[in-house]
Amino acid sequence: MNELIETRQATIERTADNVLEVRYKPGQTLDPAGIGDVLHERERLCGGQEGQAVLAVIPPDALPYRIEPMRIVTNVASLLFASVIGCAFVLRRVLKIDPASAIGNGT
Repeated sequence: MNELIETRQATIERTADNVLEVRYKPGQTLDPAGIGDVLHERERLCGGQEGQAVLAVIPPDALPYRIEPMRIVTNVASLLFASVIGCAFVLRRVLKIDPASAIGNGT
């Protein structure tokens, strides 16, 4: 069942009847031809039943990413600001309610 196919940019492995794993090779830049190779091999592996197979795309381990400190600070500050504003509206509404009338003892 574990059929393995190599393309220029990825390896494709059929791990179950309806599961294909696509593992892209490190250092490759995706281009239309490389994606077309993967789709062509998927069609060949599935035998015309490509709509029934799950395609699991797995990026290489060396996927580049950047953590920008200013973006984290901005996101945290925005989240805190939104939560304070939301709590203020809820607290204002809760403080208007008479506790005795809320439980049915006040008239």
